[in-house]
Amino acid sequence: MIKGDSKYTIDNAYIELEGEGGNDFSGLGSPIMVLDESELTVNNSKLITHGLTRTTTHSAGTSVITYNDCELSAISGPSDFFHPVWALGLLGTNRATQIAGTGKVFFNNCKITSNGWGVLCIDGADRGIMEGRNCEVSLVGPRGRGYAAFPERHSSIRLFDSKVRSNGYGFLMDTQGDGGGGYYSNTDVEAGAFGVYIFKDNDGEFKADNGTVIKSKRASFGVSASHTNINLDNVSLLPENGTLIQLQDCDVAGMDAAGLQLPIGEVDVYVEGRDLTKADPNRDVFVNWSNMDVEGNIFNSSPNLDFVFRPFTGEGPEFNMY
Repeated sequence: MIKGDSKYTIDNAYIELEGEGGNDFSGLGSPIMVLDESELTVNNSKLITHGLTRTTTHSAGTSVITYNDCELSAISGPSDFFHPVWALGLLGTNRATQIAGTGKVFFNNCKITSNGWGVLCIDGADRGIMEGRNCEVSLVGPRGRGYAAFPERHSSIRLFDSKVRSNGYGFLMDTQGDGGGGYYSNTDVEAGAFGVYIFKDNDGEFKADNGTVIKSKRASFGVSASHTNINLDNVSLLPENGTLIQLQDCDVAGMDAAGLQLPIGEVDVYVEGRDLTKADPNRDVFVNWSNMDVEGNIFNSSPNLDFVFRPFTGEGPEFNMY
């Protein structure tokens, strides 16, 4: 645990921890935690964590961590103790990495794996940056179901010359403009669900280029309740179901929501002044692609019945994520 305004280097370390974390936003149970304005470089090391809601590396404050030639692994055991956001189909009891402040984490020639619900993650942060070069990022195993990468707010996750394998989403994002989003450059992606799933995003950007390949079981891009910019240059989209882009309603409520109240029986009425023949720069989804051939379907959806934040109020089982 490094804090203050410290600068350290760790070489050839092996750290393996086991136990309950309780709250992975706090860094409890993480092999390495860096806080405040500190800087840490980790070389040729192996970090392993077993247990509930705990990560292999935790960054907070404005700290900077650089991992070179390292292996990081979060192992999720069988447990019903914790249930992440159920509407996203997340399973498992931990994620591999976490930025909870405005810090930066860099991975060079690293292997990062999890059999929980996530691998690379910026959650509870505002302007964090996570970047990987020549890395292997894997969400695998019988209990693994979630995302290979997930940034939120004004944070971003970028992968260069890397390989991504995800039992779930290749990339998941819920960001905002002014820096928020994701980037794949010359990266090979295989996803068991959507290649990229974007929800409740407001003016974020997802960018891919330089020969990136996105192979997915479902649509290459699933977008719900978002105003997002998707910019693709020299990218291969290989959706198994033949759908390149699927716009849809959002059924993702809060973590403690028992469900959503759907607008069944309600009529989708015309909104005065809304012209569906013109793109709205403040509301619509914009997809730009160049230097690539695409083949597949595009499904557009633009209902006026916004039910994203309607909590379910009827009778049903009481839900608690713990």
